[in-house]
Amino acid sequence: MIKDKLKILLEEKNLIITIPLFIMIIMVVLFLSYGISTPTRGTLKTTKTTIQTQIELETTFLNNYDNKAYTKEDPFVILDPYNNSPLTALMMFKTETNQNFKVEILGKSDLSTITYHSKYKKNHNIPIIGLYPNYENTINIYTYDPITKETGELVTTQTIQTDPLPEAIVKPTSVSTAYSYFNTDWMVYTSVEDGYSVAYDYSGDIRWVLDQKAPFLFKQLDNGHFLIGQDSILAPPYYSDGLYEIDLLGRIYKQYNLPNGFHHDIAFLPSDNFLLLTNSPKGVEDRIVEVNHETGNIEQTWDLANYVPKTGGENIFYTETDWIHVNSIDYNHETRSIIVSAKHRDIIFSIDTVTNNVNWTIGSTDTWDQTTIETLNFLTPRQLNTTLPYAQTSIQMIDDKTMFVFNTGINRSKTESTYLPPKVNSSEGLVYSINPSNNTVSTQKVFKNEFSPGFGNATYLGENNYLVHFGGIAYTKEGSINYASTLYAGNKELTTQSKTVEYLNDTLVYEMILPKNFYSATHISPSEHAQDISFQTPQKLGEKHQTPKSKITLNYSEPLFNKVHPKYKLQLDKTSDKLIITADFREASQVTVLFIDQDGNRRFFDLNTTQPVTNATLNLFTKNQPRDTRTYYICERSASGRYDIYLIINHKRYDTYKQVIFK
Repeated sequence: MIKDKLKILLEEKNLIITIPLFIMIIMVVLFLSYGISTPTRGTLKTTKTTIQTQIELETTFLNNYDNKAYTKEDPFVILDPYNNSPLTALMMFKTETNQNFKVEILGKSDLSTITYHSKYKKNHNIPIIGLYPNYENTINIYTYDPITKETGELVTTQTIQTDPLPEAIVKPTSVSTAYSYFNTDWMVYTSVEDGYSVAYDYSGDIRWVLDQKAPFLFKQLDNGHFLIGQDSILAPPYYSDGLYEIDLLGRIYKQYNLPNGFHHDIAFLPSDNFLLLTNSPKGVEDRIVEVNHETGNIEQTWDLANYVPKTGGENIFYTETDWIHVNSIDYNHETRSIIVSAKHRDIIFSIDTVTNNVNWTIGSTDTWDQTTIETLNFLTPRQLNTTLPYAQTSIQMIDDKTMFVFNTGINRSKTESTYLPPKVNSSEGLVYSINPSNNTVSTQKVFKNEFSPGFGNATYLGENNYLVHFGGIAYTKEGSINYASTLYAGNKELTTQSKTVEYLNDTLVYEMILPKNFYSATHISPSEHAQDISFQTPQKLGEKHQTPKSKITLNYSEPLFNKVHPKYKLQLDKTSDKLIITADFREASQVTVLFIDQDGNRRFFDLNTTQPVTNATLNLFTKNQPRDTRTYYICERSASGRYDIYLIINHKRYDTYKQVIFK
C-alpha cells in the first residue's frame, strides 16, 4: 500500500506538488533543529573568582563585627568565614591591653582535644580549627601567660553547631595507631577528583575539610600557611594557573600565577624561592622554573628537552607530546642540584645548577642507546636485588646521598612481553643510597605494600620516621587494575582504596585505610598552623597565561543555518580572566574560535579537538571511555575589548549569538 502511494507521488505529473512538499518538510525539520527565530545576542556574565568572593565575604563579616564592641567574654564568632572550610570558625574581639589566650577545642575524648595559643595583641582574630562535623562543638578560651607558660582563668565558653559533610567525604575503613605516637596531629589528604582535601585525627575522626579544587599540592610553609594549586584551570586535565598561599581557614594571602600553568609539585630553595613544575609552550610537563617568592617573577628556566632526549626508555604512558611527564622534584642543597622524576621514562635524574650538566640517573638502561646511557650517567645497581623505579610518583632527598621514592612499579619492564601483571605486583617506598663517586646506587630500605598504580607519595618525617601513602589502590572483580582509577571512571564494579602507613625505627606505628583514592597524604601538627588571621588584600603575583592566536587567517563559508548545532553541546562561560568553552567536537576535524570586535577586526584561536587531554595516562582508554564533552580556555590576556563569538567548524562559520568582554 505504501509502495503504491510512493509510486503515485513520483509520477511525473505529480512531481510539481511532491518536490515542494519535500522541501517544506526538510525546512521545517531544520528550523526545529536550529530554532525558528534568530536568537538575541547576549553578553556572557562574568563569574567571580575565589579571591573576589573572599573579599566580599570578608567585607561583610568585618562590617558586622564593627557594628558592636565585642569582648573576650562576648566574642564575635563566624562559622566557615570563607565558605570553603566548614570545620573552622573565626573568633574576634578586642582587649584594652595586649594579651595572650589559650584556645581549647574539646575533643570527643580528652586525647582528641586540640589546644594552641593566640598572639600577644589587643585586636584578636583567632582561628578556630578542628571542629567535628554534624556536632555541637565546645570551645574554651583561657587567659595565658607566655612567660610562665601557665593557663589562667576561663574567659568564655562558646558552642558551635556544624552541619553534616557531603557523602563524598569518606570516613576511614580502619585506623591503627597509638596516641603516644600520633598525638593531636592530622593526616591531610588531597583529592584525586572531587576537590575535597580532608584531615583525620589519630582516631580517624574528620577534623578539617577544604572544599576547593586544589590540584596535587599541600605544602607547609614556615609562616604557618600552606601552598596549594589554584582552583582556576588553565588547560585540561589539571594544569592550574598557579598557586595559592592559604591558611587553615581557607583564606588566600597570595596568588602566584605562571604563564604556562602549574602541575604536580614544587621544591624550596635556600633563598626561599620555589622551583615549580610547568609546561613549555609546545610541550607537556617538561619545564622547571624558579619563581621569586616575593614577586612571583620567573628567575630561571630549565627546559628538560635540553637534558634528556625525547626518545629512548619509553614506557607505556609515553606519547610524542607527553614525552617525559615530570611529576616530582626536589632540591639537593649540598650539591646545588635539582632532582627530577620523569614518570614516562622510568628515570630519576640530577641536574647540576652550576655546571648545567646531568650528574647521575637512576633507572633501567633497557631500550636506551649507549651514548645516552653515558651522557645521562646511569648509576649501576650495587646489589642484584636493587629495585629500580618504574612510573614513580614522588621523590625526596633525605640528605645529599639518600633519597626516598614512591615507586608505583607499573609493569616493571619496558617490553610488553615481560610486563609484570598487576595481580602479582606491588608498589613500595624505596630508600636509595646514591654514590656518585663510584657511580652506583643501592636500595637501603623497601616499604612494600599494596599495588597503587595511579597515586602515592613517600615522605621522610625525620629521625628514621617514614610515611608511605598508597593512594591509588583499585580493583575490579577480575583483580587489581594496572593504571590510575580515573581512567575507569563510570565503572560501577571498580573498588578504590587508599592505605597510608608510617614506620618509626622500622616498626609500623600508623596505618589508615580509606575507601577512596587520594593523591597524597601529609602529616601535620595543626596547632603549629593556627595563626592569627590578618586581613590584608591578597597579593596577585607573577604573570598569567596568554592564549596564542592562530597564525593562519582562515577562509570560511557561511552556511544557510548559522546557529551552532545542538549536537555539539556547546556551553560558554566567562570568569574574570578566561572564556571557557565546553563542547563535544568529536565529529569535527578542525575548530577555530573567531572573535569579531565592533570595528570588524578578527582574532582567531585554534582549539585542539583531536587531543585536548595532553596527559597520556588519560588517553589510554579513550576507546572504552569516550569523553563526550571537553573544555577549552581562552585567557583574557589574549584580547581586550568587546567581541562577538563565532565558531569555525570544518571551514564553516557558526554564530554563538554571545558576546564576551575582555578588559
